[in-house]
Amino acid sequence: MDLAQPRRVEHQQTDKGYVPVYTTALVEQPWDTYTADDHATWSTLYQRQRELLVGRACQEFLDAQDEMGMSAHMIPRFDQLNEVLGAATGWTLVGVEGLLPELDFFDHLANRRFPVTWWIRRPDQIDYI
Repeated sequence: MDLAQPRRVEHQQTDKGYVPVYTTALVEQPWDTYTADDHATWSTLYQRQRELLVGRACQEFLDAQDEMGMSAHMIPRFDQLNEVLGAATGWTLVGVEGLLPELDFFDHLANRRFPVTWWIRRPDQIDYI
């Protein structure tokens, strides 16, 4: 797989307002570049989601998150998640820069690759969607 340099791709301001920018590049997760703020944002989002999942998600799902080493303590490393996820399911995570065109997105899914943006929201975006 050819990998591009990671860059954050979100939306672009146009005369029609903000519009999504589509990208097809696969990137390595630049894990060493995450800041303390990035890890703190991850922690907040992870804890919120985890609390919401109790009673909504099956216990097996919650257990699998723990078994894969996911926690609020730090942003997970895609390479470490892929070792466990790949062995258990045959699926892998692939780092992407932003939104993918639908054909690219579904091609990844058809090949048991789940596209994941590598970047973490800024603290001022924490409540976005």
